[in-house]
Amino acid sequence: MKKWIFCLMAFVYASQAYAADCTQFKKRIHKLEDLRRHGGSLKQMERWRIQADELSTKLSQCNREQAIQITSGAKTKGINTPARSNLKLRKANSSDPQIQRLLATCNYWISEFNKNSSATNASFKDTACRALDDKLASNETSSLSAESAIVRSLSDCIKPNNLIDKDVHECRQGLRNPVWKK
Repeated sequence: MKKWIFCLMAFVYASQAYAADCTQFKKRIHKLEDLRRHGGSLKQMERWRIQADELSTKLSQCNREQAIQITSGAKTKGINTPARSNLKLRKANSSDPQIQRLLATCNYWISEFNKNSSATNASFKDTACRALDDKLASNETSSLSAESAIVRSLSDCIKPNNLIDKDVHECRQGLRNPVWKK
């Protein structure tokens, strides 16, 4: 009985070691594929296919876990991860309440990412800060388009003899009164 418990514990430990190293899954999948290529009974072929599918699922989970560990800065066997630096909180000098709310959300996820740099927090941080950047960019373009908006028509500002110059353009933008029309 004790031998069985020891064997069971050794198997559990070995399976955990396999989970940490994804290449073991690849080797076992290739071995099953070779067995299937060489042929066998219908039951054997089906069993090998099911085992290969299960190992493929475990391989994708292992790869995903290693990617998360690399992103989060956790140490993995054989993989050197770069040291993470704390990100600075963002600032924006705008009185727009939407921008202020987006800034607060972006800064919240930056601080959460600094506390725990998981893949999920990185994704939330990136999304929140991208929304802030998009809003800031749209505000800049709307303010530029508002400045260049036509306030007066050309016929209201045109000079005698149909002369169009810098003064006429400024008049159309509302920066100058058409004193030449009087």
